[in-house]
Amino acid sequence: MFSGDWIDDCANALVQTCERFYRLPLDGSETESKPHKPEIVDFDSFSHAFRASVPQHTGRSFNSRSVSQELMDYLAESTISDAQSPLTWWQANASRFPRLAAMARDFLCIPGTSVSVERVLSIGRDVISLRRASLSAETIRVLMNYRAGIMLEKRTTKDV
Repeated sequence: MFSGDWIDDCANALVQTCERFYRLPLDGSETESKPHKPEIVDFDSFSHAFRASVPQHTGRSFNSRSVSQELMDYLAESTISDAQSPLTWWQANASRFPRLAAMARDFLCIPGTSVSVERVLSIGRDVISLRRASLSAETIRVLMNYRAGIMLEKRTTKDV
């Protein structure tokens, strides 16, 4: 389905993104981290309450593991069931895949659709009807841009 070069390019881009934006503090070796309970100095403080509610990292630290190795370990995992939430899985496995978990949190929070895109697509339905099905892509683009300009003009004159 996808060429080997395309897959390699995607894997390299993923590793580069992870190395650039999701660096972990380096300590030079795998170490055992000790669980600790955060001190809550001011119970009325939102930030202290928030820190106390966030699970603390325990177990082995994988800071010496390269991004490529973390990715290979992740890809060796079995896939989750359709019923399981990806966010729940990443929360449970964040200590095993710290950089990928941070990246997953950032990417999984992006909504799959937005109202503006749906609005543009519904306008396309008005432009491309059964009678106009043979219009070229360029003509459709011009018509949609023209309509968007008219709508913008109506909105700006209405506000004035």
